[in-house]
Amino acid sequence: MCEFFVKADPIKYEQRSRSVRIHGVLTSLRLENMVWDILAEMAEGEGCTTNALISLFHDEILAHRGEVPNFASFLRVTCMRYLRRAANCAMTAGQPKTAVEYAKKAQAQAPADASALRLLATTFRAAGKLADAEEVLVMAIALPSANDVLVVELRRDLAEVRRLLQG
Repeated sequence: MCEFFVKADPIKYEQRSRSVRIHGVLTSLRLENMVWDILAEMAEGEGCTTNALISLFHDEILAHRGEVPNFASFLRVTCMRYLRRAANCAMTAGQPKTAVEYAKKAQAQAPADASALRLLATTFRAAGKLADAEEVLVMAIALPSANDVLVVELRRDLAEVRRLLQG
């Protein structure tokens, strides 16, 4: 199981600091290269720069919560949510290969997250990669989880994938 996770490109999880100007104040953010790449992709989709998107996120969370307690973590979670939404949208649009790519990125950002692995398995299944789906589901089930409902769903998914593989 560990081999699946350790094959991640070290450049992706290497951290890089960048200076960002938010309301005229220069601040430094230290994020993994992969997070910076996802933020750049999100900014491109919004038709703005990465710095403008980060500033917009800062303004929105400040307006919603009244404070910005851990902005770097907020950006990481935002990227994960973006990837999951993009994978689900691609699935809905009948683009399983694109969905797999987004799900792989989501899983790489949270390798010990059983729900990210379930999403990856779902996209593999939609792409016709049943053996890959089975392998990922087995890994997800092996992870410690306090979410009994998720574990039941993972086992159900695994049984269905195995039924499809046999039949």
